[in-house]
Amino acid sequence: MSTTRKDFLRVIVTLGGASALTALAGCSSSSDSGPSTGDTGTAPTDTGTKADTGGSCGSIAGDFDFNHGHVLDMPVADLTATGDKTYDIHGTATHTHSITFTEPQRKSIAGGTPVKVTTTTSGAHQHEITAHCA
Repeated sequence: MSTTRKDFLRVIVTLGGASALTALAGCSSSSDSGPSTGDTGTAPTDTGTKADTGGSCGSIAGDFDFNHGHVLDMPVADLTATGDKTYDIHGTATHTHSITFTEPQRKSIAGGTPVKVTTTTSGAHQHEITAHCA
């Protein structure tokens, strides 16, 4: 039986966010075998970095089109920073990509509108990441 993204997210919300991700971390059947142009790995949700800003956005989540160990780590404080911000999404993958969010894009995320951005190319592939408040 295959778990859909909707089912996965329902489990995360039901079990309490980060603690559920920790519990499910060993459930992935995909592995990082390096860069691949035909990679069709799973697309888990990244819970981002938690911060206590008193605002309505407790963390930034990054939904990857496909993923093999990358992590979007965008501090909530960056939502109100000026200028463009670039993030390295290396995570546990054997290669890295960078992704840049403009100030207007981060303000959209802060306002509740998800933003889709494309990473730099590495190993002949890119990723699309949709960032949103979690």
